[in-house]
Amino acid sequence: MRLLASDYDGTLRLGARVAPDTVAAVQRFQRSGHRFALVTGRGLNMIEEEILANGIRPDLILSSNGALISDSSGCWRRQFPIDQATALALMDYLRQQEILGYVACGGRQMSFAAIRPVSADPRMAERMRRYQAWAVPEEQLRRQGPIFSLAVWMDDRQRMKELAFDLERRFALNCFINRGTLDIVAHGVSKKTGVQAAAELLGCDRVAVIGDDYNDLPMITGFHGFAMESGVDEVKQAASRLFASVEECVEWLLRQDQA
Repeated sequence: MRLLASDYDGTLRLGARVAPDTVAAVQRFQRSGHRFALVTGRGLNMIEEEILANGIRPDLILSSNGALISDSSGCWRRQFPIDQATALALMDYLRQQEILGYVACGGRQMSFAAIRPVSADPRMAERMRRYQAWAVPEEQLRRQGPIFSLAVWMDDRQRMKELAFDLERRFALNCFINRGTLDIVAHGVSKKTGVQAAAELLGCDRVAVIGDDYNDLPMITGFHGFAMESGVDEVKQAASRLFASVEECVEWLLRQDQA
């Protein structure tokens, strides 16, 4: 039995919604006796909304870059949160940095802190307004926990690299640079470790992964995985095969079963 773990944004979903043909391909893959997991940097609350809207039913959801694994019934199966004291110190530190803002993900709740206005970028401003509408007060998340991941919004890529190095050294955390955000999880946590735990939970002896962005690199290099043709160059260079869509990837995997 094979597990296919797919990134969401830029991989499973290429437009405003997941293409119906892609949804149908995933369903064929599952009906063939295999398992499908969604692995994303998004928090659980955000990805669950997308799953419902697009009619996807993954066997497992790996949210917050693999820090929280839940099943299709909503049950949390594995948790790898950031140490709470470390998370609180990190948020205090981020408020002193030259960033646009940050999101702290606690599973089905999230907080949002806007640090600097972004009126020059209307899309980013609209994104911030949406996050503010979804968010709970940060104090609530600080008090209750757990905190699985943080996403720091920045518009200076060089500064993002510098901050990632600083945070990994200062707080002993894992940082993943993406297009527009710096994703932060506990030390040792990544999409690779999340997929490893998912394969164990599902009893899968073969694993395939596909992604498009920098936070997908650990699982792609760890599992000799696939990348999207539309992905960033570093990810494509690390991949064993490129696909135009998850549908194309699924069809190729099913042909391998018949070979």
